[in-house]
Amino acid sequence: MQFLIAGIEGIDVTAVESLGEQTVFKPESDTQKFADNGAPATRLILRAGEFLVLMPGEAHRPKIAVQEPARLKKLVVKIPAKLLGEG
Repeated sequence: MQFLIAGIEGIDVTAVESLGEQTVFKPESDTQKFADNGAPATRLILRAGEFLVLMPGEAHRPKIAVQEPARLKKLVVKIPAKLLGEG
């Protein structure tokens, strides 16, 4: 779950299986990077006070400038997939 406290942010969301090869995984931050294969994505615009819930299997690319580059302040909460009934 990502809650935007201040700013405005574009976030591209797509299915993980539509992406290219995984290039980097950082277990300490639970983040992955993938090769950019031009897969189509849905761009969501998050404004201060709004939140987004991403489920396992949904990849996202955050911090896309919407108007001009802006400072963002947000809260990110990660819930282990086991608690969601997966794995």
